[in-house]
Amino acid sequence: MSLLAKLRCVTIDVTGTLMAYKGELGDYYCMAAKAVGLPCPDYKRVHEGFKLAYKDMAKKYPCFGYAAKMPNIVWWKTCVQDSFVRAGYDYDEETFEKIFRRIYASFGSSAPYTVFPDSQPFLRWLRGEGLKVGIVSNAEYRYQDVILPALGLNEGSEWDFGVFSGLEGIEKPDPKIYKIALERAGNIAPEETLHIGDSMRKDYEPAKSLGMHALLVDRFKTPDAVEWRKSGAVVLPDLLAAREWLSSDKEKGEAEPERGYWRWSKQDFLPEESFQSWNNYLCALSQTRLRFKDRLLSRSDDAIETEVVTKQSEHNMKRCLNWWDLIWFGFGAVIGAGIFVLTGQEAHDSAGPAIVLSYVASGFSAMLSVFCYTEFAVEVPSAGGSFAYLRVELGDFVAFLTAGNILLESVIGSAAVARSWTSYFTNLLNLPKNSLRIKTNLKEGYNLLDPIASGVLVISAVITMISTRKTSLLNWIASAVNTAVIIFVIVAGFAHADTSNLKPFLPFGAKGVFQAAAILYFAYGGFDSIATMAEETKNPSRDIPIGLVGSMSMITVIYCLMALSLSMLQKYTEIDTGAAFSVAFQNVGMKWAKYVVAFGALKGMTTVLLVARLSQARYITHIARCHMIPPWFALVHPKTGTPINATLLITIASAIVGFFTGLDVLSSLISVSTLFVFMMISVALLVRRYYVRGVTPRESLLKLVMFLVLIVASSMGISAYWGLRPNGWIGYTVTVPLWFLATLGMSLFLTQQRVPKVWGVPLVPWLPSLSIATNVFLMGSLEYQAFIRFGVCTFIMLIYYFLFGLHATYDMAHHQEKLHSYVDHIDTIKNAGP
Repeated sequence: MSLLAKLRCVTIDVTGTLMAYKGELGDYYCMAAKAVGLPCPDYKRVHEGFKLAYKDMAKKYPCFGYAAKMPNIVWWKTCVQDSFVRAGYDYDEETFEKIFRRIYASFGSSAPYTVFPDSQPFLRWLRGEGLKVGIVSNAEYRYQDVILPALGLNEGSEWDFGVFSGLEGIEKPDPKIYKIALERAGNIAPEETLHIGDSMRKDYEPAKSLGMHALLVDRFKTPDAVEWRKSGAVVLPDLLAAREWLSSDKEKGEAEPERGYWRWSKQDFLPEESFQSWNNYLCALSQTRLRFKDRLLSRSDDAIETEVVTKQSEHNMKRCLNWWDLIWFGFGAVIGAGIFVLTGQEAHDSAGPAIVLSYVASGFSAMLSVFCYTEFAVEVPSAGGSFAYLRVELGDFVAFLTAGNILLESVIGSAAVARSWTSYFTNLLNLPKNSLRIKTNLKEGYNLLDPIASGVLVISAVITMISTRKTSLLNWIASAVNTAVIIFVIVAGFAHADTSNLKPFLPFGAKGVFQAAAILYFAYGGFDSIATMAEETKNPSRDIPIGLVGSMSMITVIYCLMALSLSMLQKYTEIDTGAAFSVAFQNVGMKWAKYVVAFGALKGMTTVLLVARLSQARYITHIARCHMIPPWFALVHPKTGTPINATLLITIASAIVGFFTGLDVLSSLISVSTLFVFMMISVALLVRRYYVRGVTPRESLLKLVMFLVLIVASSMGISAYWGLRPNGWIGYTVTVPLWFLATLGMSLFLTQQRVPKVWGVPLVPWLPSLSIATNVFLMGSLEYQAFIRFGVCTFIMLIYYFLFGLHATYDMAHHQEKLHSYVDHIDTIKNAGP
């Protein structure tokens, strides 16, 4: 038997259930001020002033002055005037009167409100089923007499009776207001009545206390809805769902079970309004230009990235990491990829013994980026890492380009390490280099299929999906073994060193050093993994700086020592590009050592893959939270506290690429993405320090943009001149002073608008500007084929963005704005607006 068959009456809340506010409170205050020839008041100040004024009036004169017999217009006039005064706008009486009359008239009409499309059909359906329908609202008289009729919700056709706090002198959550509703319905018994609302405290609990049935409508996906369901409340997305629930013959007690983790409906992948029908989608496409402008100019903020969008995951990640874990994660993420994968290749092909200098150059540039990452990770402790930081400072579009490159970097980097894992495993078994790969007739670079690489990726993914804490423990053990091998390599390498192998030291010249440095930058790329673990760190403001700066300092020293030992073990022309250290020890008579090295390398690359699965999944999770990709990938499993869906996505993509693609193809492509992302983070840090939206004067913003353009342009000039005239110097007399003067100008002519709360980059703007210059310079050292691949991938990303990502993020951003506004205002302005 359905619940509907047991009911005789349904009462329903208004704001948030039947209708909502259009726009923001400040929009209407601004329009009123403009109408009398005044500039718009500052929205945030007015908003905060209104909240304080409203609370004060509600406390002094509850129910809109009912007990004090205060006229409605006097109550609102006092409240609005106090709002302006608290915001710093003390208008003269005549001016305020003009402004107030317009505000009062606006909120006494249908203009500021919108009715949900299912409201009127639902109310008429209830009355058509023979039920009495009542309105129960903390609202003033104008709702009954003017506003609801103007919105098409009329007494007699949509509802039978109303109980409004401004007319009764009682307001929710006082159960007495529900008793009045039952009496007005004809003394219908509570067990024959259902109340529908959107507040646990004001709607659900007081109705249930009287013995009424109750359900909650969660139109805005409020964060508290998860707890509502856990407490046993029925929580439905809209009134259409409420109609289906009422008509259903399965009552499920009073509880709607929480949705399971594994679900596959369209709403889990394409919940946005633009994708609900072909007409909606075509309409969205027709608005592409306007939507792109909106996303290009919009900015997120720290609170949205760390509090609002995280709710899209439905469950929180478990905070279980400390600084010790982060240091070892940094160690595990970085060491293995650079030394055991790329050192031999770049020493042989690009730098010779000067590979040591290549590591110094890339390490110096990486440390500059580490400083920038650390400040952001402390200030915005989000799993989104660089994606979240750029959303806050440079906007959605720039963040999307970064997100695309992050995903590209993640897939290619993991595939490269996995294929190298196969090479070392083959060497450990004393088998020919490609004996465990399957040779095909595909194009060179894609013709050696590697099932072992794919298998290793899958196994590491399964481990990280089970538990972050257990992954940390396993990483620590594997990294400890790797550390022992590193100590052995350094000591044994120097013991068998032949300094004559260092000659010639610069066989490829300085250009080869920097070209290798650009590739070796991949060896430091893992440090950003630590930033993505901020949501799982117990004390981010303390632990992240220790983990990031501490691990990278040790890693840079280790890289240089190991590169030097390799260079002295063999002539650079004899270095094996697949398993450099193992073969080098074999050639100096330590045949047994190759097994130690191969085992340590496997351990090192295993930790790289473990940490990569962990961090990359968190990138994916946050990108999906913002609907750049389907939000199904943002879900966090309630039991493991890990993003299983995101882990599966990045693992499957990496396994496919690793199965087909050779290391030489992969390594050149990834460095463009890495350098691009790190350069953008440095730009974003300067923007964060020198620009605050709504505070920084326009003149200062224009100066900041000019200085940033000059810094980037001069850095590109330096890089281009190096590529075209490696032995020249005249061009540097223009480009280097231009970079210096642009940075100096930023330092002298701009005032920093924001001071880091806990940890900040020193010597701003010099260190971030130098980071931009070094990253751009290293990008210019790469071969042109890398940029062609980078450009093709970026072009594909843009097609995806304009067909899908733009419209999904536009819908989500505006939904979040409404949610943020609704949650923020609900306890103050839900009752009514003046």
